[in-house]
Amino acid sequence: MNHLQDLAISRLDQGWLYLYEEDYRRAEDCFQSIRDALGDSLVTWRVDYGLGRCAGMHGRTDAAMQHYLKATAQVSRLRQRFANQEYSSSLFTSAQYLYDDAIALALDREDPETVLLLIEEHRSLVLQRQIASTGLHFSPEIGTAYKQQAELLRAMVEDNGAPGELDTALSSYLNTILNARHSNPLPDHLLINPLNLGELRKQLEATFPDWIILLYTQCKGELVVVVIDSGHIDIQRTPLDDALKVLLKKACLKRWRNYVFSNPDFAYLWNKSRQRWSQLTELGERLLPTSVRKRLRPDTRLLIVPGGPLHDLPWATLRIGTDWLCQRAVVQVLPSLSIWSHLVRQPVYGEKALLLGCSSFGSRASPLPHIADELDLVDRCWRGRGLVERMEDGKATRQALRTLASGGELKQFQLLHIGTHAQLLPDQSVQAHIKLWDEDMLLDEVTELRLGGGVVVLATCDGANGAVAPGEEVRSLSYAFLAAGARDVVANIWSFYGELTQGILEEFYHGLARKLDAPTALAQALRELLKYHDDGDGALPTRSPIVWGGLIAQGAGTVPGHSAGGTNPASDHST
Repeated sequence: MNHLQDLAISRLDQGWLYLYEEDYRRAEDCFQSIRDALGDSLVTWRVDYGLGRCAGMHGRTDAAMQHYLKATAQVSRLRQRFANQEYSSSLFTSAQYLYDDAIALALDREDPETVLLLIEEHRSLVLQRQIASTGLHFSPEIGTAYKQQAELLRAMVEDNGAPGELDTALSSYLNTILNARHSNPLPDHLLINPLNLGELRKQLEATFPDWIILLYTQCKGELVVVVIDSGHIDIQRTPLDDALKVLLKKACLKRWRNYVFSNPDFAYLWNKSRQRWSQLTELGERLLPTSVRKRLRPDTRLLIVPGGPLHDLPWATLRIGTDWLCQRAVVQVLPSLSIWSHLVRQPVYGEKALLLGCSSFGSRASPLPHIADELDLVDRCWRGRGLVERMEDGKATRQALRTLASGGELKQFQLLHIGTHAQLLPDQSVQAHIKLWDEDMLLDEVTELRLGGGVVVLATCDGANGAVAPGEEVRSLSYAFLAAGARDVVANIWSFYGELTQGILEEFYHGLARKLDAPTALAQALRELLKYHDDGDGALPTRSPIVWGGLIAQGAGTVPGHSAGGTNPASDHST
């Protein structure tokens, strides 16, 4: 940074001091005097933000909005440079007031398209960069350090290493990954071109017979929902009050899971509520606009882009009248609309299925005796579609999977089914891993698997559970598989209940065999399970929402092997 830039930054700080003192004329003079002096630095956005604040205070809302949009675009470009969630989130946190002010102004101006642009501009930017990247390229020196540190980290995770030693190992591992990522060139074409609502609608109309988008964000104590369909875009604002916060905590936090989702409904059983599933009914009413609830039909594609605390919400379990949401719509969860638009165009290279499963892990984890039966079930269901390869127990090693990836052989599989243990700890998400026969495969290694646009089914615990950082940066195993090249990921945000889910898996794979897309096949499987459900005390354990409610489908949601516009998946099967 040269002397002139140092002076410009001092002038910028002076402008913000004037702004805090409500001396808007002097503040504006400061900002105007340095507009071109800072170049493309990490603080340039603060100039336009300050000018926007000054314009807003003088009632020039058009000018304020233009300054805010310029500033948010600058922050977005800066965040694109970072290949690390923490760095991206740190920059977003410093610009949080900018986004709150910009969205609040767009809401006051009743401008839903600008609200949509602002929200979408900052969704999952690290994931977008990973999807656009060709993978990590280690220099020999960094590669050796990475291998040693990854092996040490895996060993410490398995042996429950001491917290201090584990933190040191994590820090070294992350620094090595960051050095590798930032030594790689920025991809030429990322996915975050400004969203074109008209083009998006055309793509959706060509893909789904009936669809609704719900895109969520938080702004100044409100939950903002952007509702988009083929002809309208609307905004619903819901107070993020204590009552809603409590409902979300009970629906998302593990310690409440049995109380909220077990069948029978304990709140009703213990006379805490007057009707069954009252908490999930209230959540459905608070989160899903009335106009949307009235429109839902079994073949409606409900495309949900969650924000904030909603990433860990079991959407299928929301109640609409006497039905579960999964009975009233085909629910599909998206990281962002831009990512969906990319994934739906992604080609699929092969027809085969790879079934990977581990049933025993020595002292590293408890055994999974159902895995052989699970792989047999998937094998039987897929045989009519294509060839099946199995990597079971001693063959299901980390090294074998990495060898397939390095040779590009994983691209030949339209289906990758993984049955094993997995874990993600939100406060230490870099340790997220799937357990294989020989050792763990860490989350960052999953992103390097070089998949070929197929469907990944994570028959594991915590497969879709995510650690959410500011700026909607999510670290999860399901996102890692999308980054690796999966078209769709079906996973569980909760525990995966082994034998109890066999019926769901069988119906799901029968749906895929009929060439339904993954979200539709999952919806059909859940509906078949719930068709004759009994909400009474004698309900079958498999029909309890705690067993099936955490399953979600993320990704393109179209039939692999077909481009957008060539499918009509939900209308092919009666419900």
